[in-house]
Amino acid sequence: NDLIHTGGRWLVRIVVLLALTLWTASFFAGALRDIQRPVGYLVSAVILTIGITGLLKLLTNIDCPWDLSEFGGRRPYVGLLSGRPDGLAAGHCFPAAHASSGYAFMALYFLAYERSRTLARVGLAVGLCLGAIFGLAQQSRGAHFASHDLWSAFLGWMIPLTLYAFAFGGRLYAGSQR
Repeated sequence: NDLIHTGGRWLVRIVVLLALTLWTASFFAGALRDIQRPVGYLVSAVILTIGITGLLKLLTNIDCPWDLSEFGGRRPYVGLLSGRPDGLAAGHCFPAAHASSGYAFMALYFLAYERSRTLARVGLAVGLCLGAIFGLAQQSRGAHFASHDLWSAFLGWMIPLTLYAFAFGGRLYAGSQR
C-alpha cells in the first residue's frame, strides 16, 4: 500500500509537475522552445487519461471487489449496464484509476516515435510496466478486477493516441516526417 499505491501516486504527480514546469519554462527560455510541443503533449496526454478515467469512475457506478458480498463486502454485484437497486450507494471503482495513471505513460511511445522507434518501444514498455505494477498491486488489495485494469490499459493507449493523431496531427517535433 505505501510503496506502490501511495508512492506510485506521488511518482506520477512529481513527473507530471516536473513536465508541467518544463513546459511552462519553455515559453520563457528560448533554448527550451523546441521541446514545448512534445512536453505539452505528454502533460496533456497524462492529465487527460487520468481525468477521463476519473470521470468514468463516477459515471459507471461499479463497485470494487472488496465491496461485494461475494468477497466479504456488503453490496450485491450489479453489472455495468444493470439498474442499481434503490438505496444502494454508488460504486466508483471502474475503470481502475491507479492503473490508468501508470498506463497513461504509454504516451511516451508517441513522444519518442518521431525520433527513435527503439525509444518509442521503450516508452511503451515503461507505460505498460508501470500500469501493470499499479494494477496488480490494486488487484492484490481487492480494489479492482483484472477487467478494470484492462480497460484502464485501453484508455491509457487510446487517449494518448487520439491526442497525438488528432490534436497534434501526428507531429510533435519541428521538421518531423512520417
